[in-house]
Amino acid sequence: MTEELRHKIYEYFDNNGIAGQHLSSVSYTFDMNEQNSSHVSEKRLFRPNLSKFNLSASEADQIVLDYVYHTTNVKIQSTNDLIKMRSIEGKPFFLLLNEYERDKVKYCLAFGKIPGSVVFRNTDKVETLGNIVEICGDLGFSDSDIKDLGNLKRIDGSFWISQSGSTFTKLTSLQNIEYIGKDLNIKNSNISNLGKLKRVGGNLNLRETLVTDLGNVEYIAGNLLLPVELKGIIKTDNTVIQGKIKYFNDRSLKDII
Repeated sequence: MTEELRHKIYEYFDNNGIAGQHLSSVSYTFDMNEQNSSHVSEKRLFRPNLSKFNLSASEADQIVLDYVYHTTNVKIQSTNDLIKMRSIEGKPFFLLLNEYERDKVKYCLAFGKIPGSVVFRNTDKVETLGNIVEICGDLGFSDSDIKDLGNLKRIDGSFWISQSGSTFTKLTSLQNIEYIGKDLNIKNSNISNLGKLKRVGGNLNLRETLVTDLGNVEYIAGNLLLPVELKGIIKTDNTVIQGKIKYFNDRSLKDII
């Protein structure tokens, strides 16, 4: 491989991530006496797709290993090790993107612009988003104890927080986020203010939150969803709302505090 091609591929990884597919690998044991099989283990294997560069499967694997080492100084033995590199010292490191879209799965370094959608969970051990500035997709926190959004300013897709277990996000503000391209759903979260947020390209769901002020929000393309007890309290005079303001008979905010 020429150095020119290597540089071109590295630049592609920087801007677009490492695309590929997850392949399930399942191991079984077979009991001759019982004449049935029992499940032993299952794991996801990652196969990079670099066909656009006319690389073979083995060449694609090797260039990914080289890229990780030359970019991060971390040596991995297999592309399957990427799934283990979600975070370092509380900060995101190598992110799995578009995990719910089988044909769009990719991995990328957690710096600057993230070229896809990402979900953080408690098992990721991520406390801050660090140097991520923009996410070109959705951002979700599922039972995550995230504390800080770091330098994040823009989300092109939706932003949501889901808390079904005993782990709750430590976030109390949207901090530096100014733009969300689709829906913002922070229902039943600890968010108490919208930080620097200016525009929401879909619905804004503030049900069962401690938010009582739209702050800097200038534009909501969809509906504004609020608890009924905030009727007349949240001022919307300085906000253009293309949809409707809808009120819901949620539990009292006093029960959330």
